[in-house]
Amino acid sequence: MLSGVRMSLNRIRSESVAFYELYVIHRDGQSRMPCKAKLKVVIHSGDHGEAVITVMLPTED
Repeated sequence: MLSGVRMSLNRIRSESVAFYELYVIHRDGQSRMPCKAKLKVVIHSGDHGEAVITVMLPTED
């Protein structure tokens, strides 16, 4: 997953927010077909100025 996020971020070097889509299989014990899931990736500075990457749902802040 992280390598796909990295490729998405390389395409948008000037932004700090990116959206990333991947296929997931629900863990309900019966699902077999993958469905698309969308994630939000935010790059920001941490408490000590270090780079931080946060992966969350698109509706989260």
